[in-house]
Amino acid sequence: MFYNREDDEIPKQCPYCGSKEIIVYDGYIVCGNCGFIIDEVRITPEREWRIFNPTDISRKSRTSKLTMLEAPEDMSRTAIKEDNGKYSTVPISSPIEKSFVRIKYILEEFANKLKLTAVTRVTAIRLLSLYIHKKNIREKEKNAMVAAALYAASRMTNNPKPLDKIIRVTKVRKKAVSKAFKMLKEIVGVSIKPPDPEKYIISFGKELGLSGKCIKLALFISQSAKERGLGIGKDPAGLAAAALYFASLELGEKRTQKRIAEVAAITEVTVRNRYRELRKKLNDIFSQPHLLSKALL
Repeated sequence: MFYNREDDEIPKQCPYCGSKEIIVYDGYIVCGNCGFIIDEVRITPEREWRIFNPTDISRKSRTSKLTMLEAPEDMSRTAIKEDNGKYSTVPISSPIEKSFVRIKYILEEFANKLKLTAVTRVTAIRLLSLYIHKKNIREKEKNAMVAAALYAASRMTNNPKPLDKIIRVTKVRKKAVSKAFKMLKEIVGVSIKPPDPEKYIISFGKELGLSGKCIKLALFISQSAKERGLGIGKDPAGLAAAALYFASLELGEKRTQKRIAEVAAITEVTVRNRYRELRKKLNDIFSQPHLLSKALL
């Protein structure tokens, strides 16, 4: 289904996380909370301006569609005017520009492997753009810096990926990524909140192909555990994985501990241990069907 800009039928709620923060971004209807792409937006090809004389035809026009990972103006290809009046582009040549192109290539490769959303990719490239304007990135540091930017962007856009998973996929040493992440925060000056189990639940749930109902139950489990102090000092990715495993068993959408552990970049032992703790702490809730039904409304 497609939507016009003036269409009142644009979804008011995300089918995954239930958030009402729905935005239209780059031709897509996106959840501003979890980054889930809900649908596409149809853009009308008609002009939205009036033409009063022939010069308006050439003077008034739309800009071209931006690519998803658009570089800043001084890092894009250079436009030159030829004798026939047309414009063409020439390859970029400065060392900074060449470095930025290489970084974009690495970022696309890593982002595809991690299955990151468009919003997360754009955020990462902008973080790197701000960084590279203030400090040069050496060739041997590029992979680590890109991995750090993707980790930061995934948390900033509420679609977090565990650091261990990014390390496993990108094959960059943890020490190098951690150092790059610290430098990125200091030089760019961004504030990144600590990881939240609820955000991991939405991200992992989508990757596992679980229903919105199952993800909602996992969120209820996580919030209930937090209220009882279970999350203190625990890895948020481990708690999120255990909550999803718990919810999938309750609703019959079974996923193996091995599969959930792979998505969360933790061990099967961690999933089992956190699940047992959740089952023990929340036994009174799940022994009363009416409380469970209320959580799924």
